[in-house]
Amino acid sequence: MERRRLAWGLIILGVVIIFLSVFADVLGVGQQPGFGWKQALGIVIGVLLVLGGFYWRRQLRAYPSA
Repeated sequence: MERRRLAWGLIILGVVIIFLSVFADVLGVGQQPGFGWKQALGIVIGVLLVLGGFYWRRQLRAYPSA
Protein backbone atom coordinates (compact mmCIF):
# COMPACT_ATOMS: atom_id res chain seq x y z
CA MET A 1 0.00 0.00 0.00
CA GLU A 2 2.81 2.40 0.87
CA ARG A 3 4.47 1.98 -2.53
CA ARG A 4 1.22 2.83 -4.29
CA ARG A 5 1.04 6.06 -2.35
CA LEU A 6 4.61 6.88 -3.29
CA ALA A 7 3.82 6.21 -6.95
CA TRP A 8 0.80 8.51 -6.75
CA GLY A 9 2.96 11.06 -4.94
CA LEU A 10 5.41 11.07 -7.85
CA ILE A 11 2.57 11.57 -10.30
CA ILE A 12 1.07 14.43 -8.30
CA LEU A 13 4.47 16.07 -7.76
CA GLY A 14 5.17 15.86 -11.48
CA VAL A 15 1.83 17.45 -12.35
CA VAL A 16 2.44 20.27 -9.86
CA ILE A 17 5.91 20.93 -11.29
CA ILE A 18 4.50 20.98 -14.82
CA PHE A 19 1.73 23.36 -13.76
CA LEU A 20 4.17 25.71 -12.01
CA SER A 21 6.55 25.63 -14.96
CA VAL A 22 3.89 26.39 -17.54
CA PHE A 23 2.23 29.16 -15.52
CA ALA A 24 5.33 30.64 -13.86
CA ASP A 25 4.97 33.98 -15.62
CA VAL A 26 1.26 34.24 -14.84
CA LEU A 27 1.85 33.37 -11.18
CA GLY A 28 4.70 35.87 -10.93
CA VAL A 29 7.31 33.24 -10.16
CA GLY A 30 9.35 33.78 -13.33
CA GLN A 31 12.24 36.22 -13.26
CA GLN A 32 12.13 37.04 -16.97
CA PRO A 33 9.15 37.48 -19.25
CA GLY A 34 8.59 34.78 -21.82
CA PHE A 35 9.24 31.08 -21.82
CA GLY A 36 12.76 30.33 -20.56
CA TRP A 37 15.05 27.34 -20.24
CA LYS A 38 14.19 26.88 -16.56
CA GLN A 39 10.53 26.47 -17.44
CA ALA A 40 11.40 23.95 -20.15
CA LEU A 41 13.58 22.04 -17.70
CA GLY A 42 10.74 22.06 -15.16
CA ILE A 43 8.36 20.61 -17.73
CA VAL A 44 10.84 17.88 -18.68
CA ILE A 45 11.42 16.96 -15.03
CA GLY A 46 7.68 17.00 -14.33
CA VAL A 47 6.93 14.75 -17.29
CA LEU A 48 9.66 12.33 -16.22
CA LEU A 49 8.20 12.18 -12.71
CA VAL A 50 4.70 11.55 -14.04
CA LEU A 51 5.90 8.84 -16.41
CA GLY A 52 8.01 7.27 -13.67
CA GLY A 53 5.07 7.27 -11.28
CA PHE A 54 2.77 5.62 -13.81
CA TYR A 55 5.45 3.07 -14.69
CA TRP A 56 6.03 2.25 -11.02
CA ARG A 57 2.28 2.02 -10.40
CA ARG A 58 1.90 -0.33 -13.34
CA GLN A 59 4.74 -2.52 -12.08
CA LEU A 60 3.13 -2.72 -8.66
CA ARG A 61 -0.14 -3.79 -10.25
CA ALA A 62 1.59 -6.47 -12.35
CA TYR A 63 3.55 -7.82 -9.37
CA PRO A 64 1.45 -7.14 -6.23
CA SER A 65 3.91 -8.83 -3.89
CA ALA A 66 6.71 -6.35 -4.77
